[in-house]
Amino acid sequence: NKPASQEFNWETLPRDPAHPFGNLPFLAKVIGWHMYPLVHVLRSGKLFILAKNNAAILDGTTFAQVKTLPAIPGLKRTYPTTGTSILLPLTSADGYKSKIFVCGGSDYADVSSPTEATCGTIAPEDPTPAWAMTTMPSGGRVMPDGVILADGTVLIVNGAAKGAQGFANADSPVLTPDLYDPATPAGQSPWVKLAATTIPRLYHSVALLLPDATVLVAGSNPIYDSISDQALKSKYPTEYRVDRFPPPYLQSGLP
Repeated sequence: NKPASQEFNWETLPRDPAHPFGNLPFLAKVIGWHMYPLVHVLRSGKLFILAKNNAAILDGTTFAQVKTLPAIPGLKRTYPTTGTSILLPLTSADGYKSKIFVCGGSDYADVSSPTEATCGTIAPEDPTPAWAMTTMPSGGRVMPDGVILADGTVLIVNGAAKGAQGFANADSPVLTPDLYDPATPAGQSPWVKLAATTIPRLYHSVALLLPDATVLVAGSNPIYDSISDQALKSKYPTEYRVDRFPPPYLQSGLP
């Protein structure tokens, strides 16, 4: 919250001469959680934005706020109490409606902070948008990574059960990935717990779908000095190993 980090504005790159930069009052309302908002382009060309628990729609050209959305329930969802967000796959089943899926988070920027186990889905451009909430089976996690898989399901992986984003600021790694199916019929659980890893993936971890439909999982840099003797002996040293995770559809026996 130093003055140098209190920038409540936007700019375009490459620079749009008609709209090069401007103020974003939405961010000034969530000071402390304003630095890394979650942003997605909606089907209409407008932007969904979420910071802390607040959400809104911005004009896709002027970036003026055009709609205030309901706040997502639960703990805080953006840096330093970081969750993850995904624009779910568009489908003809609901007219290719834009839906945003937000998972995880925590309460405050300290290793002692509890974490958020819920995820919320919202269709921002519905006439009366509302969050539909569900709970990850592996419990709360901060700094999760979300990946849309080849079959339209969502993998939630990495992160910690305690703490917040930053160096030496999280503990209790969550080793079990959770798989979410947005097409699950009402009344059934949309979640499946998958095989656990043995490698903690905390601050600066990543997950990415590869062309062969496996998932690359890498990273974890929870200490500032990653190469000193002290750092190498730390509880969670910088991680150089890389995992290749095969989702369930590659193990079904189907062609």
